[in-house]
Amino acid sequence: PNQTRDLHLEPISPMTTANARLSKPRQSLQPVSPVTSRAESDRGFVDPGISPISARNSRLPDFNADKQVEAGFTTYRDYEAPVQPKSPSGFLAHVWAWIEELVWCLLIIIIFIVLVVVLSQYDNKHMPNWPMGLTLNTLVAFLATVCRAMTLVPIIEGVSQLKWNWFATKQRSVRELYLFDQASRGPLGALRLLPKTRGRFILLIVLATLIYALGLVTSFLTQSAITYRYQTVQGTKENCNAGAARSYPMALRESGIGDQDLLDAITNSAYQATFLPFNDSWPAPGPVCSSSGCSWKPFSSLAVCVSMANVTSRLSVKKVNSSNSETIFNVSLPNNIAYVKHSTDDNEAIREIVNMTSPGTNLEYNAQLANMSKSQLSLEDFPYAPFPDERISFANASNPDLLRATFSQFFFIYSNYNPDEKYRYRAVELLYHFCVNEYSVAVIDGTARTTVTNTTTRIGDIERFSPTGSNGNSFTLENKDSSQTFNITAVWSYDRLSDYFRQAFSGGWSSSWQSGRASIFNRRFGMALYNEINTNTSSAEFDRKTWVNLEHFTTRIADAMTSYIRTNDQLGGMTGDIMDLQQYVEIRWGWMAFLAAQITITIIFLVSVMIHTAILEVGIVKSANTAELFALQQGEHGEIKAVVGIQTFVDPSWKAKLVNDGDYGWKLKID
Repeated sequence: PNQTRDLHLEPISPMTTANARLSKPRQSLQPVSPVTSRAESDRGFVDPGISPISARNSRLPDFNADKQVEAGFTTYRDYEAPVQPKSPSGFLAHVWAWIEELVWCLLIIIIFIVLVVVLSQYDNKHMPNWPMGLTLNTLVAFLATVCRAMTLVPIIEGVSQLKWNWFATKQRSVRELYLFDQASRGPLGALRLLPKTRGRFILLIVLATLIYALGLVTSFLTQSAITYRYQTVQGTKENCNAGAARSYPMALRESGIGDQDLLDAITNSAYQATFLPFNDSWPAPGPVCSSSGCSWKPFSSLAVCVSMANVTSRLSVKKVNSSNSETIFNVSLPNNIAYVKHSTDDNEAIREIVNMTSPGTNLEYNAQLANMSKSQLSLEDFPYAPFPDERISFANASNPDLLRATFSQFFFIYSNYNPDEKYRYRAVELLYHFCVNEYSVAVIDGTARTTVTNTTTRIGDIERFSPTGSNGNSFTLENKDSSQTFNITAVWSYDRLSDYFRQAFSGGWSSSWQSGRASIFNRRFGMALYNEINTNTSSAEFDRKTWVNLEHFTTRIADAMTSYIRTNDQLGGMTGDIMDLQQYVEIRWGWMAFLAAQITITIIFLVSVMIHTAILEVGIVKSANTAELFALQQGEHGEIKAVVGIQTFVDPSWKAKLVNDGDYGWKLKID
């Protein structure tokens, strides 16, 4: 019993296959004596595991049952040697050893396909309305995260297997076990391992590092594939109407408005327009739209327009009286159709004056002679009174239909601040007439937008009054392409428009007059004409500004009348399309390339590791921790040698505890 023998161990197999188990000993193991010195250890010590695993009071296999080991630790007798499984042979056996990782890859592909199918189902479609507030982004984030997490399993197992492949090629530093273990845990460990690897190993570790890096960004990059756009789509045609006037005044009569009420209402609209702030415009009638968006095709409507012409060249300026302090000028247009008597004080600054004259027409003159309304004059009774009215004009208009469509004509004569009387006065001819406007109307985000895209004044048919008929003279106006006509009938509510305008707007105004001398309408016209003009304004700037001011002021009057007839023609409304603003999903497939790349590289990496392992004929244990416990032995001179082989499982009856023996620190004691 006091003798010791050197022990020679012959490992049965340096590597074992996956799922290999250690055999159970037949009898209990009895401790003999502890190791007392390094010399004693060198004579016959066998450490069946990786240092610092303690074998005290443990049962470990004896590879030669007929030999007795007295190495200062334990004596083993009648122990049945473990059966060492062979490395996988054949293609199917090798693939089966990696079946778990291959299943993970298959699941990753399936989830990715599900993700692509879901996105394709909602590409350019409405935003899904799922229960519990679940959104498409939430689902995509979940599936992308699952894919990313599942790729870690093949990577961890593959890198762990590369550890054994690495040591199978040549003798390596034991510390590199730690480096490979860290590389299987994340991108930083893989980066630290790169400088240590060579050849095929570095390519595989680069792939693993790339997969780890992609895993950090694929989740939110995949969500970036989803974007949203808002699009208006056509809805029902209910409660989607824009006003349009078909005729005057017959369409308004059909809407239940009497002649007197109609005349009062349309002229009151004109009067109200004069009291707006000078720079404001009359708002277009708002369309009816029950949604936040509606659209209409371009449509035409009867309207009231203003045409202006500069007739200053036709003015006659004569000095009729001059005294020591006062000079009087008669300023007139031919035949005195409009004139003004202007008195200036040589000792005072020149005052602003404006005169508004509305001459009569041949038809009005003949109606007065016959004591009849204009609408009652027939061609048979008065062949010399043509219809529509003939008017005296100095504008030399290129469109003769402007005068025939006019219901009110005015001449404006006004002064500037030029001390030379030859250049002191200006004259404008102004026509209020019916016309046809083409409109572009839309409601966008709850805001109505109305634009006049074209204005046409072109008379089509003219019908004379019939003594047996119930209507007066009439004519039609055509739209731009002559596809529609709009009737103007010269009944009482049409005839009296000229009279109402003449009574309201004819007269004069001067800045030197007291406030009560001019009518309120004349005063508004005069103040509007000279708006933002003073004595320092140059003649050229004066002409430009007064033209713009007068055009804006009179156009506002016409727009007010247009709004009235468009709004009150109950049967002339144009039906549009309700455009509902809806949210659509738009998939940017390019962002899916990152997740697809991560999956593809993962599969390439796993297959490469499988092939590399098969070529080296290394046992497949992957990340099993028990493989490191029993892969090494301490032999002569302290070198590490294989004793049992890498294992993935041990017998369930084996127990272990981490203990601190003081001298050697923490050790794993196996029983």
